[in-house]
Amino acid sequence: MTTKRTFANNFAGGDSASLDYLSHSTGVAGYTHRWLAARQSPADGAALSAFTPTTGTLALSSNGTAPTMQTDEYGNRCVRFDGVDDILSASGLSDVQTLVVVARVKAATGVEHGVFHTGGTYLKRTTADTSAITISGTTSKFVSVNPNGPLYHVFSLAATSTTSRYAIDGTAAEVGASTGVHSQVTIGRASTAIFGNLDVYEVITYPTALSLGNLTSIRAAMAARYGSALA
Repeated sequence: MTTKRTFANNFAGGDSASLDYLSHSTGVAGYTHRWLAARQSPADGAALSAFTPTTGTLALSSNGTAPTMQTDEYGNRCVRFDGVDDILSASGLSDVQTLVVVARVKAATGVEHGVFHTGGTYLKRTTADTSAITISGTTSKFVSVNPNGPLYHVFSLAATSTTSRYAIDGTAAEVGASTGVHSQVTIGRASTAIFGNLDVYEVITYPTALSLGNLTSIRAAMAARYGSALA
């Protein structure tokens, strides 16, 4: 079970005063990195060249054009990717077995838009219609879900030594072949040329492959934090 807490002070490995601290059940390792849009300092419209973590040491950095900070219609701070050339990325993470991204796709229909990739796997919105995404392991998988705004979704990938498990909003989407532990996280792009027009609330990495039950609990915690903004 994952619960939501608010701490009055900073704790080692945790989040600070106004943030929700995700506490995990016995036997489930906590997150190693957590990047939250709510805690970034640039003003609305300003570039975010480094997405500073609230937990962990590595920033997600731009490799060229940076996304911008914005406040959305729900009053929440988000990182906005233009779908042209904006990305944020970190390598050398080495222990990423679960990746969670809270985001929405803002792109018009008929164009592919990337959400994330980890060097070996990716998730993108397809050209088919607004209710289709493609996820990949060693082969691509089609999943029927509406990733487009105005609502945000909790996208996740959990990789074991044999499988890559994708879940969307805490519900299993697909299980594919595994590429093992990931060392890279890129947000805003699915492959070299497929960028994403996205709004992102947060990104979290875990050193273990979380179960579907854990991912469902994380989605519940996100719903408590972001309320009506989540699907």
